[in-house]
Amino acid sequence: LRRQLQMCIRDSLVGSVLAQVERDWRRVEKYVRDHGDLERGKRTCVHALRMLMLVEQVMVHGEVVDIEAANHLREEMQYWYDKNWEAFGGRWGVELRERTAALAALIEQ
Repeated sequence: LRRQLQMCIRDSLVGSVLAQVERDWRRVEKYVRDHGDLERGKRTCVHALRMLMLVEQVMVHGEVVDIEAANHLREEMQYWYDKNWEAFGGRWGVELRERTAALAALIEQ
């Protein structure tokens, strides 16, 4: 019973985070493409990636082991100045989709 409860909580956590990340990505697109607000888009994108990375740690280790896991992405994104949505979405959308797929694969295990 305890194992079933743990699995239910993990599935619920991952489902909630995946839904939030999807909403955040739509907001990133709106900020960058529709409003030209690259800085706000970058902040929201980093937040979504950070959530994916932290939840992945919880799934694998049972706890957050590296709170600074997404800092390298934030630093890389800090030097991104291209407001073109296709370029931004192409680069960071791939990162987001790969991390989302990795997290979804953990649920399957």
